[in-house]
Amino acid sequence: MSTTTRMAFAGGLYHIQHDVSRAAIADQIHVRQAHLSALLTMTYGVAAEAFGELTDECRDSYMAACSSLSQEIGELTKRLAEMAQEA
Repeated sequence: MSTTTRMAFAGGLYHIQHDVSRAAIADQIHVRQAHLSALLTMTYGVAAEAFGELTDECRDSYMAACSSLSQEIGELTKRLAEMAQEA
């Protein structure tokens, strides 16, 4: 088995070391979920008014960041599940 797991969402730019602990991955998932939640909070409700005033380019970049976080969470969750099966 390789010593790293490729993070597909980033075109292979990021790697997870094979010997990383499940706790470290779970912590990273938690952090990234908190980041995504904070970003998404600005897209609905009262905050959505300010979000709607952003330029199209800025909104697109903002949502691309949300998408990237979501994909990263998915990749980390997949790796965590693989590690659980290997244990």
